[in-house]
Amino acid sequence: MAYTYSAGSALQVIHNNVSVATAYGSTAYTYVDIPGTSISLTTKGTGSLIHLQCYVNGWGSSGNGVNIAFKLNGVVAGNSSSSNGDTWCRAINGATAGRSWNVGRSMLWQHGLSLGSPATISLMMGTWSTAGVSAGWSSYQTYFHVTATELAASS
Repeated sequence: MAYTYSAGSALQVIHNNVSVATAYGSTAYTYVDIPGTSISLTTKGTGSLIHLQCYVNGWGSSGNGVNIAFKLNGVVAGNSSSSNGDTWCRAINGATAGRSWNVGRSMLWQHGLSLGSPATISLMMGTWSTAGVSAGWSSYQTYFHVTATELAASS
């Protein structure tokens, strides 16, 4: 589905550059929160849309798929917690055990919130059939980012 936006600037841009020196581990078939990735905003437009972008890196063992999901006001979006490996193919799927990985995600959130409503966005990591994957590397400095851009819908 195509969307059209007003010709003006974005209503607001919120960015969180996360610097971590700890690895956050995974649980098989389940999404876990990545601490420190949360951003908050208050909507500035009626009928607006929020474009979300993130970048996360980590380390994998066991060679199974890893995925990143957005958590939007407490609800997980863009995820699948099943035993179907096809839904976990964003990174390290297959014979790449013990390798670094990078996942970038982008999505458009039709939030349905009214003007002046609070919104909280954070990241989660999920893995397929293994607990041997981590976001970040233990004792190495790694960087993630989360960006939310509120866009005015055209009339």
